[in-house]
Amino acid sequence: SDAGTGTTDAAAPPTPDAAAADAQPPVPDAVLGPPDAAQPPVPDAALGPPPDAAPDAAPIFTFTSPAFEDGGDLPAVYTCDGAGHSPPLAWGGVPAGTQELALLMTTLALDGLKWNWVLYHLPPDSTGLAEDEHGIGTAGRTSDGPQLAYAPPCSQGPGAKQYTFTLYALSGPVALDVTADRVTGDVLTAALAPLTLDARAMTVSYSR
Repeated sequence: SDAGTGTTDAAAPPTPDAAAADAQPPVPDAVLGPPDAAQPPVPDAALGPPPDAAPDAAPIFTFTSPAFEDGGDLPAVYTCDGAGHSPPLAWGGVPAGTQELALLMTTLALDGLKWNWVLYHLPPDSTGLAEDEHGIGTAGRTSDGPQLAYAPPCSQGPGAKQYTFTLYALSGPVALDVTADRVTGDVLTAALAPLTLDARAMTVSYSR
């Protein structure tokens, strides 16, 4: 409004160019394409892992028993006070490159280290031993005599004794220069040293 004259300005008529632009026919959608057309999805494999993706973790090497826990008590059934069975054991997650496994059961007696179980050439894909299982691996000679088998603990005198089960993951087959009946705990321990990739142990107690 013009405050001085009290009159109202009339709108200017459209110019010929503006009128011509308003009269342009619409462009077909087929030419423009859909206004919000999405890009085709990119396969995940082409994108690769996210930048913070961690590599797969190595399996955890485990060694347990359904009959006892590490630091617990050895049931009498696995000693000379019971049936004298070898105990059940379980393992898994052996290290990559494991070619075979070996097992030793030892106790520290007054006159030195003793072996109750000497077992080697266990298959790398094995996952354990059942109670009193035989025929898997090769048994060596224990400290209690010439038998090539599990020797159940039979300690002399009262008081608690400790027994340690150790499972070894080996990078190759155990090479021995003695016959099977002469493979003692000492002989096997020396043969394992250069081949050991990793080992797990459990210690239990037994009182008479």
